[in-house]
Formats: sequence, structure tokens, C-alpha cells
Amino acid sequence: MRYGKGRLLAFIGLLLVVVVLLGGCTRTTLAGGGSAAVVDNGTLYIGSQHGELLVINAQGGRLWSVTLEQPAQSNFLGCSAAASPVAVYSTPVLDGDMVYVTGYDGRLRVYREGIEQGRYPAGETASVGGIVGGLQLAHGNIYFGTSKGEVIALDTGNLVAGTGDLVEKWQFDAGERVWSAPVVAGDTVYVTSMNGRLYALDADTGVEKWRFEDAEGAIVSSPVIYEGKVYFGSFDRYFYAVNADTGQLAWRSSLQAERWFWANPLVLDGTVYAGAMDGRVYVFNAANGESRAVVDLGAPLVSAPVLSGDSVIFATEKGDLWALDTAQYQASEFPASITGKVHASLSLSDGVIYIHTQDPDILYSVRADTGVNIWNVPLSSK
Repeated sequence: MRYGKGRLLAFIGLLLVVVVLLGGCTRTTLAGGGSAAVVDNGTLYIGSQHGELLVINAQGGRLWSVTLEQPAQSNFLGCSAAASPVAVYSTPVLDGDMVYVTGYDGRLRVYREGIEQGRYPAGETASVGGIVGGLQLAHGNIYFGTSKGEVIALDTGNLVAGTGDLVEKWQFDAGERVWSAPVVAGDTVYVTSMNGRLYALDADTGVEKWRFEDAEGAIVSSPVIYEGKVYFGSFDRYFYAVNADTGQLAWRSSLQAERWFWANPLVLDGTVYAGAMDGRVYVFNAANGESRAVVDLGAPLVSAPVLSGDSVIFATEKGDLWALDTAQYQASEFPASITGKVHASLSLSDGVIYIHTQDPDILYSVRADTGVNIWNVPLSSK
């Protein structure tokens, strides 16, 4: 009896293994991810949860789209899986009529009107590690970080001229995952890492100028450069300002948030607005870090805010939209109806806020002055 039960369990185990292996023959349509929208002359460019780069007009109509795919692979049973869509987390970047977009498969692709113009790495299966953070285009180069901890600069000159592909200019080892977008100011690239460090690199050579390593937690948000300082929050729940030329600490917040700083901060007119995962917006004096206000919005803040008129607009993770006035730091909830989690940064253009939600995968447009919905469109075509 025991022998029979053991054989049955072994058979079931073998069957499960076969099912998993044969599962590689089927296409997985949900890639995950979901980027913010970038807006140019009334046209929106965005990455969906199904690995699509979509181009949408100001009324929500689709102009063209392309699916970023990983090549098919075969398992030892000889089953060849279909190509699978790639998770797209970072916001696309525009350069004239070309669109740069990265995926979690560790590749950067460039499109013109839906036709691929180039990629990096160029090999069919080559990868530099999952790319989560955004891209920065400056000095004829494009900069980004990877989940392998590399910061990479590519020369776009040949691609733009139509005479070749993207050319690697330099790599820098940041020591841990880079989930933020590098920021270029002058001849310096500023980039944060999951090892709690902020690096300043020469934009042309990638040579390290200085590093700040006094934060005691990972840093996933992109830094903000303002009046000679670099601003960022950390998983140690403190907020920091560092001298942009020397890397010396200017100030660390006296307040410690209850949960991590994840969202990119906004710095405006001498004031820092930093959303945290505890659902609060921490408002600091940019010069000395003095606390000006702490405003509770009731749910985690992952998405970067935008400025509209005299208000800073925040979206909580659960989809509530708030306007925080820059004079008295009072928050007013917008009436917009949004379904799904908000992780991607907000976008603002011509008085319209664009919000990309996950599960369901929807792009919302909302009036920035009244907070009223204009339209929403499902981004997933499958």
C-alpha cells in the first residue's frame, strides 16, 4: 500500500514537471511593468503591461504600437516556446522621430514609426540585466542603469545619422542594482544605487568624480539637482541633500518617515516635496532641511508627482489623486475616478494629467485644474 502511494506521488511529481516544461510552449501575455507616458506635441508614448510600446493621440486613439519580445527558447524536451513579451518599466525617451525604450530583458531598442532602427546589445540573446529605471539623453549619449549594477552610456551619433547602430561609450560598476534614472547636469551624471550610494560620474568618460555613501538604506528614486545640491530619499527613511560639486552632506532630514522614500521628489522655489511609502508627503526647506509640513494622503506614494499651477499633484498607490497647494501645504482630493494601482510617474501636458494604472492596465487623462476625468483607454490589446 505504501509502495503504491509512493509511486502515485512520484507520478504526480513527474506530471507536474512535464506540465511546467510544456508550459514553455504557450505564450504568456502579461509581461508586467507599465511605464509613465511621455507627451510630445499632443502625442503620447507609453509602455503597457503587455510589453507594447504604444503611441496614442490626445483623444486616446492608438496611432501605432509594437511589442517588445524575448526570443523563443527550447527546453530539453525539444519544445520551442513562443516569443514572450518584455516588461517595460521605464518611460520612453524621444529624440526627433526616434523613440528609445528599454525592457526588463536587458535590452534597449530604438523605433521610428514602429520599425526597429537599432538595439543594444545587438546580439539576439545578449542582455545587460533587467532595466527598470528611465533613460537620460544628453551630449549625444543615452544613459541608463541596469539590475546588474552597471551604468551605461551609449553614443547615439551613428544611429541618428543612419550609418550604424548604438555604440557603447563606457560602463561604470555601481556595485548594486540601479533602478533609478541617471540625471545629467552639465558634464556630470548623477546616479543612485540599491547599495545606498550616490555617484557623480564624468558624462564623457564615466570616470567617478565622487561618491556619497552615508545613507544606510537602498536608493531607488532618481536624484533631483537644484541650486548646487542633489536631493534624494532612501530606504533608511531619511531624506538627503548633498553638495553637487563635492559630494559632501549638506543636510539630512531630522524627521524619519515611517516607511521608505521610493517616489522621485520634486523641488520647487526652495521647497522639497517628497512622497513616502507611509502615505505622507514630507515638505522640507531645500536650503537646510527644516520641516515645513507633513501631509498624510492615506496610502503609499510610489508615483512621482507633477506641478500644475500652484499645486503639486500626487497619486497614491491605490489611485486617489490629490492637489497640494504650495502656499499653505493644504491637500484637496480630486474627484477623478481611477481603478488600479498607480506606480508609474504622473505626466502633465497642456493642463492634462496622465495616469497609468496596473491591473487593470489603463491610461487615464484628467483635467489638472478640476481633477475631472476626460477619458481613459485600456492599453492591453490581448
